[in-house]
Amino acid sequence: MAPKMLPVSFTDPRKPDEEIRNICVQMKPEAEKKTGKDYKVFHALEYRSQVVEGVNYLIKVDIGEKDHCLHLLVYQDLSGKNTLTGVKEAKMDDPLEPFNVNTA
Repeated sequence: MAPKMLPVSFTDPRKPDEEIRNICVQMKPEAEKKTGKDYKVFHALEYRSQVVEGVNYLIKVDIGEKDHCLHLLVYQDLSGKNTLTGVKEAKMDDPLEPFNVNTA
């Protein structure tokens, strides 16, 4: 019998580095398409990561609104391709937590 694999949790929130800022820029058109909005400001504020067969990233994004932001769920496969798998509109002080992409 194979050993049971435990799910790996997300890291604690961290400040974005250049890679996360680039992913954020890359995901902007998809996020605009999913939300039906155009964002003049779209900057990563913080992120969390989870190693799977690739990496899941949760990214909190400043959208230029005083009290609101977006939470992005991005999957990066082993080849480095990024896919936006979820977008959640949130308040700036909401914690960056995993969310169900079917209800976001």
